[in-house]
Amino acid sequence: MSTYGYVRSSQPPKAYRDRQPDEIPESPLGIESQRREILAKFPDAVIVEDRFRSGRNARRPGLRSLLERLGPGDMVVVVRLDRLARDSALAVHLEYEIERVRESRLVSLAGEGTSIDGSPPDPTQVFLRRVIAAQAELQAAQASTSTRAALAVKRAAGVSTNGTAVYGWGVEPGGRIIVHPGEQEVLAAIRERTRGRLWNASPQDVADWLNGKGYRNRAGKPFSRTGVLRIVRAMQAREKTLEGSTA
Repeated sequence: MSTYGYVRSSQPPKAYRDRQPDEIPESPLGIESQRREILAKFPDAVIVEDRFRSGRNARRPGLRSLLERLGPGDMVVVVRLDRLARDSALAVHLEYEIERVRESRLVSLAGEGTSIDGSPPDPTQVFLRRVIAAQAELQAAQASTSTRAALAVKRAAGVSTNGTAVYGWGVEPGGRIIVHPGEQEVLAAIRERTRGRLWNASPQDVADWLNGKGYRNRAGKPFSRTGVLRIVRAMQAREKTLEGSTA
């Protein structure tokens, strides 16, 4: 019989997305913190991890590997049940897969309707698991809603939320979106070439014309059909937004 510790971390804040894992500040539910806590109770546990994976996503390589390894009498240990899943339906499915299909035991170091001795959960423990799974799902949904609202406020204030801006605009070090004169010149050239009829523009024709005029894209290379198509679509979307705001 084997003991497996399953550890999972969500995506880090955007400020740390481009950094190496060892450069990201450790959180109480970080991979290494979970690993230490599990090994303190079960020193022989084999740790299986999913780094930067959502608990609402069932397609996790570490989780898939763990389920494939499990056999009768094995034990799966998590520091909290929300490390296994943050979706109530997924939580129920995984519990069934671990305990019924694989005939293994599920243990949460926080308790949460599981027993360290591996005894089958009683009806009260099963009910508690369901409540905890629903609470984890609610917290994840609330966090997502709050994040979207915060990003919307930043965008409305003219602040970039991902460090980039659509063609024609740039981003200052503080994140504020500003006009990019050189790219605005290209946008004006596109309108000139299409005579303002962006919807009927031929991306390849526009790309060839821009390249013939000596214009270059952000990377300093000649424009391509797909590059122009993205720019034109962004221009169309912006014009639609402006039309809607003045209607």
